[in-house]
Amino acid sequence: ALADNEDPFEKGKALVAEGRYAEAAPLWRAALAKKPGDAGAYFYAGLTRYEMGEYDKAEFNLKKGLPYKERGNEANYYLAKIYQKGKKTDLEKKSLAAYLKKAAPDAKFRKAAEDRLAEINAVANAAAEEKALKEAEAKALKEAKRVVGLIEAESLTEDEKVAIMKESIANFNENVNPGWLEYR
Repeated sequence: ALADNEDPFEKGKALVAEGRYAEAAPLWRAALAKKPGDAGAYFYAGLTRYEMGEYDKAEFNLKKGLPYKERGNEANYYLAKIYQKGKKTDLEKKSLAAYLKKAAPDAKFRKAAEDRLAEINAVANAAAEEKALKEAEAKALKEAKRVVGLIEAESLTEDEKVAIMKESIANFNENVNPGWLEYR
């Protein structure tokens, strides 16, 4: 219970520091009733809800806690963690970048945020490389089928013969090393 002279904000901060989130949760309503729109109370309400696993409520409060001077930038980090849990990678990446932009070199979550952002980028790069590889394989397979079709054909049209000659000359010029030709 809160004594008459106790500040709900300060009492809530103390409870959060002790990990007593369920006890702190109602104090943020009291703090906001006393000082509506207080970014600090919203930040701590969001942190409390995050620690309690109430991610929708935490997201709402943390967004309103971003302007909190003392720890508001940490709201970006916690928002990123919420987005990670919800598999909202674009929002997670945006929140991590916002956190890192304002975080001091020795900030509490800097290393974790940098590592997670690197992991997200590595996954995205690997996916892009895999997609490019599959596209190249599909293109090569299509070309192989075309060439096999030409080989298996009973006869070729004049246009096909001209195309084969042009492709052969172009491939020779692009792929045969002139030094190899001199050596031979």
